[in-house]
Amino acid sequence: MPRRLPVRPAKVLGNFFVLMAMSMMAFIYYMFVIILFGPRAEKDSSVFGLLIVYNFIFIMTVWSFFQTMTTDPGQVPVFWGFHLGDNENKRKRYCLMCNVFKPERCHHCSACNRCVLNMDHHCPWINNCVGFWNRKYFLLLLIYVFIITYTTAIFGISDFVETIQWLYKNRIFSSNDPKLGEKVIIVFAFTFNCMIGFLMTGFLKFHVRLASENKTTIESLDK
Repeated sequence: MPRRLPVRPAKVLGNFFVLMAMSMMAFIYYMFVIILFGPRAEKDSSVFGLLIVYNFIFIMTVWSFFQTMTTDPGQVPVFWGFHLGDNENKRKRYCLMCNVFKPERCHHCSACNRCVLNMDHHCPWINNCVGFWNRKYFLLLLIYVFIITYTTAIFGISDFVETIQWLYKNRIFSSNDPKLGEKVIIVFAFTFNCMIGFLMTGFLKFHVRLASENKTTIESLDK
């Protein structure tokens, strides 16, 4: 049976990445819902419908994020090993850290300091490994992040352009407009959103291809 190993500093440091990811989600949500479209919802029923859809996608994004983060990726089954009748040439994989035999596609994570079943990779943004039991939630997380970032970009691009023009005309550092703070938030939040969406496009494409080929990131890198 696998023995419990002490938590590595990388696992503790991962908590800061989780806080950064949650702060970024809240920052973009605040810009889109509270600043841009929330005040317009009372006057325009179509905007109200947009906010319903957007909030549903956001809730699913947060749900898949916490599911990926809190679900155990999988560990070596109890009493996993080899039977007396097994072929002597059968490959035997043994973890010197956990002191257990481990099945194929099971690897030891240096951050979590444990063997992970069907390990894909260790993700610092969820402070957890992606493995057998939470890979589905990880793929859902990528899909929902992809959808919500592109939705934010498509519906917020006109406000972003108008804000840039306003800041250019009014000289941002010399303006006394009370809305200045909100306009700065719009610029930064929209920029972060587009950066995340751009990165997520390639990341999602990569992991969907791996899932369709029944491969993991580690196997892809080994190849």
